[in-house]
This record gives sequence, structure tokens and C-alpha cells, in this order.
Amino acid sequence: MPNWTSTSINIEFVEEEDAKYVHENILENGYSFDETYVDEEDEDWYNNRLRLWGTKWNTILEGVEHKVSLEGKVLGIVDYCAWAGPSKWFHHICNKYNVKRAHYSDEEPGNDFHHIIEYADGELDMDEEFDCVDKRLIELGYADKEHFLESYEWILDDEDWESEHADIIRKLVDACGMTTQEVIPYYKDEL
Repeated sequence: MPNWTSTSINIEFVEEEDAKYVHENILENGYSFDETYVDEEDEDWYNNRLRLWGTKWNTILEGVEHKVSLEGKVLGIVDYCAWAGPSKWFHHICNKYNVKRAHYSDEEPGNDFHHIIEYADGELDMDEEFDCVDKRLIELGYADKEHFLESYEWILDDEDWESEHADIIRKLVDACGMTTQEVIPYYKDEL
């Protein structure tokens, strides 16, 4: 059972034809088209997927919950990938086509990672990995206290939470500017 990585992609193309082409190919082929095509019969398909997409599964075609939309020149994708999102595919699209703006974000709270990539006027503006609970995400405007608390609701709702979550709780306390008692009402001692 994989750790599902929540991925959000928005790409604003300069040319509407590019947006339509990429949108149609995603719906038909997922992440596997043109230079990112992976031959499933090839014995090295797994490594090729990681190299070309950045993720193991073509989840858009494999029945995993996702949403692909096109509004004018803006392509939107919300996807759940196994272990990591399609960051390499995103870089490929942003480098191949004339892109005005593009945003990529993936996160997996169970493994405590959050990856953000930004393109502006066709140029890479940001490619940075964070802990899922990093107050810099709030400072940069990518998250807020509610987002952090919702991301770790599975820990906060568990009255028998294990000591292995203590580090995450400390990060929540620091990033949200709250006390431990505010983060976990039933936990009595400060960490």
C-alpha cells in the first residue's frame, strides 16, 4: 500500500493550442506522451517512469481519484500519486511549451514532505522541498494554520497517538504559534 501524495498542478500557457494539446493528451495517455512516453513492455518501465515523470504510477489512467480541467489557457490537475508526484513531468511541460505561469505542489504528511515548484514567464522561479509542517510555507503564503492541522488530523484525532508523532507535534506547535494544549487538547505535558 503506497503513501498517497496529494498533487496540485496549474499551468497557464501562452498559446491556447498548447493548453488544448496537453489537456487532450493527459486525458488520453496520462503522463505518458511525446517525450515522456513510457513503453510498458520495456523491462525498464519502472525506472523510465521515475526518470520521465518523477512518480511510479500513471494514476490518471489507473483509476486513482483525480481531476483534470482546462479553462481557456489554464490547465489544472489534482491527483494522488504513489510516494511522489509527477514533478519531472511538470518540469518537462514547462520547459517544452511557452508557459506564462505554472505552479506545482505535492505533499505527503505521513512522510513529512512538501514540494513546491513555480515558473514565471517561462523561467524556473522556485523548486524547493519542505517538511510538511514548515512555518516558511505560511510565510510564503502556501499554507496556513488550518491547512497544517487538517493535514495531520489523523494524528490529532488519535487519543492513543504514539511517541513517534512527537516531532510532528513539536513542528505544529512551532509553525502554528500554538501551545501543545491547543494543538492536542487531551495532551497534558509540554513537549
